[in-house]
Amino acid sequence: MVPDGFLVPFKKNGGLYAVRVSATDITKTTGTVKIDAKKKGHFYHMGYWVDLNGDGRKDYITARSNAKKGGGELLWFEHPKGGLDSGSSWVEHSLGNLADVAFEVNTLPEYKDEIVVFSAHFFDEAIRMTRISTVDGSLVATKTIDDKNILSAYNVAMVDLNSDGNRQILVNNHETKSKKAGIWAYEFPKDLMNDDWSRQTIANDFKNAWSLTVPNMSPGFAYAVYPNG
Repeated sequence: MVPDGFLVPFKKNGGLYAVRVSATDITKTTGTVKIDAKKKGHFYHMGYWVDLNGDGRKDYITARSNAKKGGGELLWFEHPKGGLDSGSSWVEHSLGNLADVAFEVNTLPEYKDEIVVFSAHFFDEAIRMTRISTVDGSLVATKTIDDKNILSAYNVAMVDLNSDGNRQILVNNHETKSKKAGIWAYEFPKDLMNDDWSRQTIANDFKNAWSLTVPNMSPGFAYAVYPNG
């Protein structure tokens, strides 16, 4: 899958492309199918395959943005019965302004027959948690974890940083001012939907190189790595 487009000039009209690769030579493609309808001025970054309506076929959940505050959208495309070869359209299901750029899909033992999406809103400057039914793909509930301190959120991942069974979400922002750039861990509270999520600083004050043309921003995506030993 290729989620396409970006906010640079002349590249904002993105799409979702399924690229078929040869079974005998992975350097060659055998065809491309666009599964979304054109929406001017919007672009995509990532997506996940999840069966969201219980029909046994994996649907595609993604996010798109028009690079404006409030312009992000979390949505999923329904995998048609005939698949890519059918020529059938992939029905679009929008869940609203619940993601714009980066997000991660998880399953949590607290919520049966659901997925949980943690989203890092770059343009809305927020971290959100969204529960979606895997029975019919409907929105179950949503929770804003932080829309005051994170600023331009850039990536999010569920982790267990201390390997003690306690979960966190690892979040970083993407800022031009070094003093505002950082990586944080938000602790899972007892009640995920109603309690506050406390946060701890992992690293901050990333130094941005000076640029005459495009403002440099940091940090890039942060990943938790578990070394062998």
